[in-house]
Amino acid sequence: MFLIASADNTVIQQVLDPARLELPAAWLLPALLGGLVVTVLGGWALYRVLRGFGPAEAELDADSFVLGIPLSFGALMLPWALHYLVRRDAVLSFPLEAGVLQVAVALGCLALLRHNPWRRRRELRQPWWQVRAAWLPRLLLAWVLAYPVLHAAMLASVAFARLAGLPVEQQEAITRLHERGDTAWVLGWYVSAVGGAPLWEEFVFRLVLFGGLRRLFRGNGQASPAWRSVLPALAVSVTLFVLAHGFWVVGFFPLAMLSLILCGLYVHTRSIWPSVLFHAMHNALVLTLQFYVM
Repeated sequence: MFLIASADNTVIQQVLDPARLELPAAWLLPALLGGLVVTVLGGWALYRVLRGFGPAEAELDADSFVLGIPLSFGALMLPWALHYLVRRDAVLSFPLEAGVLQVAVALGCLALLRHNPWRRRRELRQPWWQVRAAWLPRLLLAWVLAYPVLHAAMLASVAFARLAGLPVEQQEAITRLHERGDTAWVLGWYVSAVGGAPLWEEFVFRLVLFGGLRRLFRGNGQASPAWRSVLPALAVSVTLFVLAHGFWVVGFFPLAMLSLILCGLYVHTRSIWPSVLFHAMHNALVLTLQFYVM
């Protein structure tokens, strides 16, 4: 409330919008190093919190992975289909329609994957669908700890871009938020970013790619070291998550860190829903700050 009620929010706007953040040249290297230190230390603290959910055991069974690949491809193609087949720039110009469609498609993909008719009997166990109320306090703690970590990663990204002489630009979706302020526009962005995006992104990047690839890389070697399956699966999932958001220079560090946190949530809870809820709360906070502070 203090931020929203502040009479002079120039500093706040610079903090929230990396394109407006002005750092003296002498501060760039300390800001980069300091941001990375906070990111690493905060990431370690978050890892300790996530480990409290339980051992890292989440994997997607082979039959679900085979079905999940085409479903994921279809979900990822949805924004481009809206852009080229339905109406031009539909995702950004008509967020309410896009958001409702995203939610419907993601829930349909999740339901089909859970009730996969081609799954063999020995693969019937579906731990990724479970929900436990006991997870909520630790999940909220992780969300609170994650904000300063992600913000430190953003500061490091801005400093790195300035040092490298690269342009500092905000994501197009963020810049489009401020074009209108009517109820339908604001509601549409909340439906799309808080409902649709977390559902289909967690389905694609965490459940299918990370969970399925972890099982694939592990193979039949039950006794093989965990890193042999976790690290390649993480690399693919995190890289594609960043690329799907445009690979904008300033967002690389925070997007990669956010993806690591979400993978950690999925693998330690063995369920997709905690990462969906965390992702939704993160997007809701970003939207609220953009709409009511910026």
